[in-house]
Amino acid sequence: MMEKLRVDGNKIVNENGEEVILKGVCIVDPMFVKERDNHIYSREDLENIKEMGFNTVKIVISPSMWEKTNDYPKEILDPLVGWCKELNLYCWIDWHAHGNPITNETRRGDLLDDGFLRYDARKEIAIKVLHTISKRYKDENHIILELFANPLGPK
Repeated sequence: MMEKLRVDGNKIVNENGEEVILKGVCIVDPMFVKERDNHIYSREDLENIKEMGFNTVKIVISPSMWEKTNDYPKEILDPLVGWCKELNLYCWIDWHAHGNPITNETRRGDLLDDGFLRYDARKEIAIKVLHTISKRYKDENHIILELFANPLGPK
């Protein structure tokens, strides 16, 4: 089982208070890659990441891909989260909204995927996703959730 992490001052530490350095690779939204490149991430992809010496996989989730996929967590996240756990990799889930959730302003509101805003920054969607992911993976020590990777301040 992976060690639970926490922040202590300006460091990430394990349960014994020892500093942990996250060395990771960011993968593009798996649904986007599936549609664009006809590639489905596999356990082998994560094994290759591990073999290169990394301990963290950051999975980018584009809001539009989440919204247009019937059950994104089951179809897309569950396999990746499971493989990360099996391989002792931290799984950094990045809700990749661009904008301001307070004002519901989305940067690049012109980018659409099947009618959904690619970087939708609406607060109600972010909260729904936060609840879904938190509830689904609440017992997993290897999950890190980043809710807004690209905030945009108020005008």
